[in-house]
Amino acid sequence: MLKTRKIVAAIIISSLISLLLTACAELDTHSSLSRFQRSEKLYLSSMRWGEWSSFLYLLRAKPVNSGSEKIITITDPNTTKKYQVIEDQTIVYNKSAGEESSTGRESSTSRESSTSRESSTSRESQREELLAHLETIKVTHTETLGTSMSEAEGIGESRVLVEYHFDARAKINSIRYNVSWWYDEPSNTWFTDTPLPKEFEPPKHKTIKLSPKNY
Repeated sequence: MLKTRKIVAAIIISSLISLLLTACAELDTHSSLSRFQRSEKLYLSSMRWGEWSSFLYLLRAKPVNSGSEKIITITDPNTTKKYQVIEDQTIVYNKSAGEESSTGRESSTSRESSTSRESSTSRESQREELLAHLETIKVTHTETLGTSMSEAEGIGESRVLVEYHFDARAKINSIRYNVSWWYDEPSNTWFTDTPLPKEFEPPKHKTIKLSPKNY
């Protein structure tokens, strides 16, 4: 019986994802409200049926407006080379004495490549740990209590109810919280930058970043 429910749930989630992707490919035939509702439904259905990979697909940090990025210049005291960087991000290019340094670019590229690989491995490891923890949560009911959406501003918000219990516990818990949505025009999809509710956080001895990070 449980296996059958899992298969049915997988079919439902796959159908929702298919509809979501179809909407992404057909910009003119689906209203913004329709696309918003699909994302909202996928969010709750994935949680309800324990399809956490599909759930995490919708958790994405809203991109920073490129016009608001702050560029700062730092100088290496040992080499006097100057580096221009986006504040709180990685080096984008470097200059020495006003000229581009090919050696510096190669070195910077090598460092960025290594850092990128390490970061990717770390994120994947965190994601696997998070999924393993979420598998211990059994959601028994989800419901949308209220919704607001502004197509002009590309933002929305849902008020949701979630009832759940953990594998080792029979007690049913319920939580209500707000889910903030943002519209991604390139993919024609609504994503949420709202972290998982604190009630779903892993045990404190585990350090898993729960904020949306392009899962």
